[in-house]
Amino acid sequence: MHSMAKSQKLRNIFIPALVVMLTIGLSPGFGLSATHQIYPTADACVFSGSAADKNYGTINDLYVRIAGYPATYAYSFLKFDLSSMPSAEIITGVTLYAYCYSATTPITPTIQLRPVSDTTWLETGITWNNQPPYGNLIVATLGTIGWKEWSIPVANLPETGLVSFLLMTQTYGSSQFYSKESATNRPYLQVTTTVKPKASPGNYLLLLD
Repeated sequence: MHSMAKSQKLRNIFIPALVVMLTIGLSPGFGLSATHQIYPTADACVFSGSAADKNYGTINDLYVRIAGYPATYAYSFLKFDLSSMPSAEIITGVTLYAYCYSATTPITPTIQLRPVSDTTWLETGITWNNQPPYGNLIVATLGTIGWKEWSIPVANLPETGLVSFLLMTQTYGSSQFYSKESATNRPYLQVTTTVKPKASPGNYLLLLD
């Protein structure tokens, strides 16, 4: 009898008259990965020297080079639209792919990828003389023939909207890539994602006194 009274006393201390416990689970599919290919909405190469005011946005090629004495330069700009990415997914990795079909040898340029924060440039209007400023080096790769890739830190991307990049070199030589106008081997961003965590209805446990 004494033991039962003690047990009841402890129960009154540690268990309130009504306890509600809510468990929240994660939405089905959380952690699943997906891969998306996004093609440029615009790309264009620009040339210094006598072609500095000419636009080359509709040709099938993207040139990256330093050649001649005095040196002339060719840079290539690419723009992508991330607004088509599913809102329920988080971007976890991004890689730019471009196909190099011609490269000088034995001197092959190192192709640098740099960010371009100004995304207002137009494919049919950009020239060497009006090109937007570019940022610091992200990554570089040797411009030999074949598919080239540049891994882009997610921090360099907006969550949605337009993103722009520059391909350039600081070494002599020339590499030519297919542009978005090409029938085959067009450049693209490969974007990997995971499903965002989302609260889903859980289980309710009621303990009544």
